[in-house]
Amino acid sequence: MNYFSKTSRWISAPQTMVSRYSGQDGAPFFRKKYPVEKSDPLPVIIRFCGIGLAELYLNGEKISAGILDPAPSVYDKHCYFREYRATLLPGMNLFAVILGNGLYNCQANDFWQFHSAPWRDYPKMIFEMRDAASSEVLLTSDSSWLVSTDTPIIFNNWHGGESYDARKDFDHWLTPEFDDSSWQHAAVKPSPGGEVIPEIAPAAEIVNSFEAVDTIAPFVYDLGRIITGNVKIAVRGEAGSKITLRYSDHLSPDGKFTQVDLGQFVPDTEVQTDNFILRGNRITEEWSPSFVYHSFQYVRISIRGNAEIISLTAREIRTGFERIGSVTTGNDTMQKLYQAVMASYSGNFVGIPTDCPHREKNGWTADAAFAAESGLTAFAAEKSYLRYLQCLADTQRQSGQLAAIAPSAGWGYNYGSGPVWDSALWLIPYYLYIHTGNPQAIKTFYDAIARHCDYTGTLAENGIVRFGLGDHCHPFPEKAVPIEFANTCFYIMETDMLARFAGLLGKEDDRQYYSDCAQKLRKELLAAHPDRRESTALALLLQLGMGSNDTLPQLIEQIEAVGGKADFGIIGAKFIPRLLAENGRSDLAFKIFTQQEFPGWGNWIARGATTLWEYWDGSFSRNHIMFGDIAAWMMRYPGGIAPSWDNPAMQELVLKPLFPEGLNDFAVKYRHASGWISLSWQKQDDKISLQVTSPAAGKLESSNRVYDLHPGENRFNIER
Repeated sequence: MNYFSKTSRWISAPQTMVSRYSGQDGAPFFRKKYPVEKSDPLPVIIRFCGIGLAELYLNGEKISAGILDPAPSVYDKHCYFREYRATLLPGMNLFAVILGNGLYNCQANDFWQFHSAPWRDYPKMIFEMRDAASSEVLLTSDSSWLVSTDTPIIFNNWHGGESYDARKDFDHWLTPEFDDSSWQHAAVKPSPGGEVIPEIAPAAEIVNSFEAVDTIAPFVYDLGRIITGNVKIAVRGEAGSKITLRYSDHLSPDGKFTQVDLGQFVPDTEVQTDNFILRGNRITEEWSPSFVYHSFQYVRISIRGNAEIISLTAREIRTGFERIGSVTTGNDTMQKLYQAVMASYSGNFVGIPTDCPHREKNGWTADAAFAAESGLTAFAAEKSYLRYLQCLADTQRQSGQLAAIAPSAGWGYNYGSGPVWDSALWLIPYYLYIHTGNPQAIKTFYDAIARHCDYTGTLAENGIVRFGLGDHCHPFPEKAVPIEFANTCFYIMETDMLARFAGLLGKEDDRQYYSDCAQKLRKELLAAHPDRRESTALALLLQLGMGSNDTLPQLIEQIEAVGGKADFGIIGAKFIPRLLAENGRSDLAFKIFTQQEFPGWGNWIARGATTLWEYWDGSFSRNHIMFGDIAAWMMRYPGGIAPSWDNPAMQELVLKPLFPEGLNDFAVKYRHASGWISLSWQKQDDKISLQVTSPAAGKLESSNRVYDLHPGENRFNIER
């Protein structure tokens, strides 16, 4: 479907990108006047897409959604527009647009080859305005729009930062009266190549701001916790003085500011660095970046020239989805872990789910999949995941192969992908269904999943898949489950899931075919690996229903033998605590989470973590989400919020709280389809005092007993 009329053109500044090294790092500014000759205001509908990033203004007021919008996509497959309703005033009106580079025009010579993306070009836009009453097209984007590239945003780089020269400010340029006679006419340009479709996901937003006051050294600010976002500064000084802000999520071992490890994949770019050059009008100047975000706890400021910092305000940014769930407990480690998961999840969802919000900002698939349930228990993120799934499907080759990151410009097909990482394509639709009850993702992406599963079969020899990553970030890699075992297990999971999806969609032939495939693969895996004993291997066998009578006891014995330490990577972190809770050992899962020796989550908290780390030893990134299923574990087991394939979105309201030994109190709030649920419990001597505020009638299952829930307040005393 074409959502724009034939007279709407993609336009850009007149320059042509002659090579991937072409200049124009700055942000082009556009203007277009539109007169309203009637005496009454004119309601209009505007459709607008500006890529890489865009801000749209009408008569000096920003009307585009959020910030850092639109989110990245595979631009030669899909571009996303938003629709806005606005009112034009009698007389002359002024539309203005600022375009940022984003991931579309990635100038950095980056490891993932976005600088060589087939879509890459200077930022461009398409615009159309219609009369809200008659749908008549009133204004479109064409070469009559005026543009300047000599603007105050002199540099903006997705992986680097932003530089602003206030001496280039255009006074009153957002008003019709501004003299734009020296500006150029825009040029009609080729489209990015992708279908232009409506944006369904919310835009990123500034969700919190606070002033930074603590310093650990001269000009080094400590926010007290890691956030994702940027800063707003207020400064005063002479014209031409330059303020440089550098951001980091950690300090060096000797307590000094460092950005080591953050720029390893973009070696020719100064990463996490913003610059502001003062106009110098002897009054306080305020500035914040428009087209970049960072991850940081520490900000180091350097000043060249004569200037002073009046204030520095941190601004937290994430996709603007609604909050639908939360956890509270008096256990300090568990509470801090929950907060760390929420901080890492939020900070790694700025438009798309990412691995980290500083070094890469890439949509790594396993990170997205393994953290999805934690997100879905806390946020109304369904539409954002549907958009991400489209982005992932857009990387799919004709063979069925996927990239390890989405979007991808061609990197990640022959490293990083494989059954474990590719699981995002089928795990996320499964999670969306059980948490929302909506089968849309399964219906939309079923063919892509089937094509991928068939492709994975071409990698298998006697059922075994040897390509892909495995139990990533194991603290002792030599003890990790073999990569071929992990990937074959996920191949089996995918065939199981496809059979399940086919049954839901009434595709009986497919259901039988993939069910038979899964059973055959199980036999081939056990023949090739008859005696695997790594903790993650045991958990995968249990997850697939392939364990023997001694598989669970062996897993428990191994966990207890190491004192609950994390003897696994991200696969084990996802499945082991869940399997323990589902088999009567939630106490052991609780111990894994809270014990404070290395390696483990509790060790991170003991070392001051406020977000989740990439490696158990704290090296490299301090803001990763791939170990983040713990928030979903808390909501599902001690919180009792347990949707399932057979009871999606808890359409039958049944709460199933567990009471792990060592955890003395717990409370959750969760927005159910029928209203808000509040559940809390406290251990008191030989009883558990449990309170539930329920929006509807339902059941509570605990200790092999079933209790009736009535709408409103419910109180129970349960024997321990």
